[in-house]
Amino acid sequence: MGQADASLLERVEAIDWLANAFAEARRGGLLVAVTGEAGIGKTSLLRQFADTYRHVADVRWGVCDPLATQRPLAPLVDVAAGAAWLELLEQPDGRSLVFDALLRDLTVSGRTPIVVVEDVHWADDATLDLLIFLRRRVATTKALLVISYRDDELGPSHPLRHVIGELVSRASRRFRLPPLTVAAVAQMASGAAVDPVELYRVTAGNPFFVVETLAEPAAKVAMTVRDAVMARARHLGAKARLALEVVAIAPAGVEIALVERLAGASVDDLDDCIEHGILAADGSHLTFRHELARRAWLDGLSAVRLQHLHLETLHALESGDHGSTDSALLAHHAIGAADSGAIATHVPGAARRAAALGAHREAARHYAAALTAANRMSNEDRAQLFADYAYQCYLTDQLDAAIGAQTEALAIWRSAGNHCSEGNGLRFLSRLTWFAGRNADAMRHANAAIEVLQTFHGTPDLAMAFSNVSQLHMVASDSDDAVLWGEKAIVIAEDLHDNAVLAHALNNVGTALMDQHNPRGQAMLERSLSISRCHQLHEHTARAYTNLASNFVRARAYDAGAEVLQRGIEFCIDEDLDTWRVYMSVWLARERFERGRWDEAVDLATAVIEREGVAPVTLVGALVVVGGVRARRGDPEVWPVLDRALRLAEGTGELQRLAPTVAARAEAAWLAGDPHRVDDEVVSTLALARDRGDRWATGELALAAYRAGRLPSVAGCAEPFRLQIEGRVEAAAAAWDAIGCPYEAADCRGDSDDPDVVAASLRELTALGARARARQLADRLRALGRPVPRGANSRTRTNAGGLTDREVEVALLLADGNTDKEIADQLVISRKTVGHHVSHVLTKLGARNRSEAASIVARWSVADSTC
Repeated sequence: MGQADASLLERVEAIDWLANAFAEARRGGLLVAVTGEAGIGKTSLLRQFADTYRHVADVRWGVCDPLATQRPLAPLVDVAAGAAWLELLEQPDGRSLVFDALLRDLTVSGRTPIVVVEDVHWADDATLDLLIFLRRRVATTKALLVISYRDDELGPSHPLRHVIGELVSRASRRFRLPPLTVAAVAQMASGAAVDPVELYRVTAGNPFFVVETLAEPAAKVAMTVRDAVMARARHLGAKARLALEVVAIAPAGVEIALVERLAGASVDDLDDCIEHGILAADGSHLTFRHELARRAWLDGLSAVRLQHLHLETLHALESGDHGSTDSALLAHHAIGAADSGAIATHVPGAARRAAALGAHREAARHYAAALTAANRMSNEDRAQLFADYAYQCYLTDQLDAAIGAQTEALAIWRSAGNHCSEGNGLRFLSRLTWFAGRNADAMRHANAAIEVLQTFHGTPDLAMAFSNVSQLHMVASDSDDAVLWGEKAIVIAEDLHDNAVLAHALNNVGTALMDQHNPRGQAMLERSLSISRCHQLHEHTARAYTNLASNFVRARAYDAGAEVLQRGIEFCIDEDLDTWRVYMSVWLARERFERGRWDEAVDLATAVIEREGVAPVTLVGALVVVGGVRARRGDPEVWPVLDRALRLAEGTGELQRLAPTVAARAEAAWLAGDPHRVDDEVVSTLALARDRGDRWATGELALAAYRAGRLPSVAGCAEPFRLQIEGRVEAAAAAWDAIGCPYEAADCRGDSDDPDVVAASLRELTALGARARARQLADRLRALGRPVPRGANSRTRTNAGGLTDREVEVALLLADGNTDKEIADQLVISRKTVGHHVSHVLTKLGARNRSEAASIVARWSVADSTC
């Protein structure tokens, strides 16, 4: 019996799953994902599926490329197949027009469209935006969108990790191709002089590894895949092997004519490469049959040879019949050739193109590469390159790199006497240092910017400098000065019809007025948002969403806040604005925390804490949420988290960071029986809150002072806190109930003198998992002469382990044999967060290991089935 085709083995279930997805899509469009490790057979499966339905479907195929500098929207170009509307990409708002045009094509297609986008783990940011755009609208079509990606390459910081939950909302929309079994490998190896068990051990059932090892019968089964690929090419002629080298350096493939020219290869040479199963012809291009084979061949090239190949290809693309205008492709080869002149020529253009398409991470990488050739540029061009790089880093949450690059740009402008650029550079450096939590530096740079720009009367540069100072006063809760400087900027902006400055200044003034409970504030923020969206001012749009939502959350208008946050986060995902997406996710975590949805709050906040390079102004809020939940649950490791939050908050000097941090620390101390631990912090921050007129912060800190034995004035306190301090606990609880804060409401009732009310409060707190406060109320109930009811915790009754809702989810998945990675994928959280949950599950269940925990959880299921 001959060797079996790996693409046909053990894939019936996957084919059936895709067939069902196709049938469902014909009733209303659908996006699904096929995942698995490299070489597992995703492409073979999808091609077989597409060939099966090609007679009844409109099959379109796009591939993401692992270029050093990626081609934004490469799969879109593949899928559109030369559509005239692709020319719209060159227009300022071309991206949205092209997205709409593609959706229109899919909607009016005469046959059910099957759109395959392969290797999404290599997708540029603009392509991810396109997929999210289609995911949200695919139900209006009859299309089946199938994406494939390598799930074993998605680390915590991988761009796809942050949007996979948006693309594939339920586990049922994902199919992970498993490795082949020993039986399948043995079937493939039938007739070959190899030990199938050893072959399975060496390849771990990866079909590509199996095929490549079997391709050379004389090869030892223990040889590497690279050796297997090289062995397959052993009988090729010299020019055919040169052709492989040329194709290997271009992940997206190379034009056949260009390969013939660079390698001196004939048609017969190229046919040999194809017949040996190494290359594939895709229209006018040649590509490696498998990416792993390309990488294996690439690994065999010396650094000198590799650089030479890139240089030859670059020269060919720059001139003659093979000239190319693809800036990303030219940049890829320029970088590979280490040709500083070509880098200076091609890479900045690729960066600008990526930025214009919203692929900000790609743009930052392009600019970083371009800076290696900065010494070949004029001072002005070099300064602008640093500044552009700084801005892209700022948008993508790379704060240290942004500050470093902006400082370099500023030094060049200053030495050249370019005062306008110097002033604008100082203003942006002020913004960056504020994000870094260095508020004194931020104000110093802001004032210096105005000093440099003051001779530029009535200009947008001076207006934006005014607005920047307004913003700094606004975040410091200095509302009067925020309004004063912001209105100066608004006057100039409206006179000049400058929408960017106007949106920025309206945001500052609107936020300051909302802080003062002035109804004009919300209207100004909504106007800022409207202007920003209308004129595609992406950063200003994100900032407007952020400040409007955070004001709602701070005012305990949770429904409005959550709705704006969700819209804002979706916008930031669409436009690749990581800095603002992460910042808003912290506010969403705070909203969830205050509404008693603690598992969700901790997951959101932990994801931020685990990110690298998060700005201090963002990180402090995440730390407060995690520390606050731990304190209320009576969990360990409270103070390291809250101590870190305090250090960051004190660095900013801002009430909006200090107040929640100090309040959380005061509550943690009180719950632990040490109410005087943070007395000095409470006194100083309460004074600041009163001075700034923040009634919610004043009330929260006044309650902390009251619980520490003081008798603070209730003047300026928000009503629920005022009622609680005055001892009107039922009225206070009713106020918290009306707002939607279950913990605070139950906490208030716990201060009642009525044992029945205290007992009810104990049950509510236990159900929330608020073990620390529940312990206090149990003692209080005993002091009132009442026994403490047992089994009050609904979760404890359900799982006999006192687990939280999220921990129950993790425990059940653990019992089903899922790995941490599989649990993380299903719950759309990080593996590190899963690790924390698993640790808590083991501790609470008293289990020594995962197997023992799984056995305990399995007994729950048995108990439930016998009820």
